[in-house]
Amino acid sequence: MIEGHLQILVHTISNTPFPDVDPSSITWTGLPPTTVTAQSLFHLGLAISVFAAFITMLGKYWVSKSLRNRRGSTADSHWDRQRKLDGLERWCFFTAMDGLPVVHQFAMFLFGCALSQYVWTINRTTAWVMIALTLFGVVSYTFFTLTAILYHDCPYKMPLSILIRALVGCLTRSYSAFAHPVE
Repeated sequence: MIEGHLQILVHTISNTPFPDVDPSSITWTGLPPTTVTAQSLFHLGLAISVFAAFITMLGKYWVSKSLRNRRGSTADSHWDRQRKLDGLERWCFFTAMDGLPVVHQFAMFLFGCALSQYVWTINRTTAWVMIALTLFGVVSYTFFTLTAILYHDCPYKMPLSILIRALVGCLTRSYSAFAHPVE
């Protein structure tokens, strides 16, 4: 199939005939499914990474806006600063910002999967190395995340473990407020 394409290409460029190849008999069947899947994962990982970078820049902007003090008396400045801090906590701003590295890490996982699949079509030995490295990364990340979730004094805090702990804390506070209403 590829030889026929190459012969037609050479024929078109050099105007030399190939009597055994009929140009109308060769049809384009599209890319192989593995290539489409790998390219989809590459593009998905890139899009997720760019989105996370965009939100990170917005987060930096939001923090700088919340740190600015308005003019006025010291008491007004303190009340304004407290109002902003309360808003950041109520809207789980810090939890959302802690989640952004998780999004980047997910994009890296997609990149590792896509690269492994793409290299699989080229060279299986190299693909096994990529798969092994990707799996090592996933297992290590999972181990450190679970360790940091289960042991509060664990120094290997991962963004996902911090995010999970924060979400569990928010849910616990919400459940506690729901289960024991203030009268």
